[in-house]
Amino acid sequence: MRIGPALGVRAEALGIYEPVPYNNHPARLLVDLIASAKADLAVRDGAASSFYHPSCDVTPLQQTIDGIEALGYTFVGPTDLAN
Repeated sequence: MRIGPALGVRAEALGIYEPVPYNNHPARLLVDLIASAKADLAVRDGAASSFYHPSCDVTPLQQTIDGIEALGYTFVGPTDLAN
């Protein structure tokens, strides 16, 4: 499996990291992103994508990356997903 920008196919398929509720949306934590990535493993040759705001602490980002890579995903650049 690969993860990266979805190039218009499935933007933010895993959702966005939101450590606290915001704008009538519940908090969405790293465990939620990892659970979504696990569910997406059912899609053969799928690409998962997410958004992580640069103002957030990088520790949860690294934990999210570690958790998603542990599922078998490989992080790639957007040009690698062109076809």
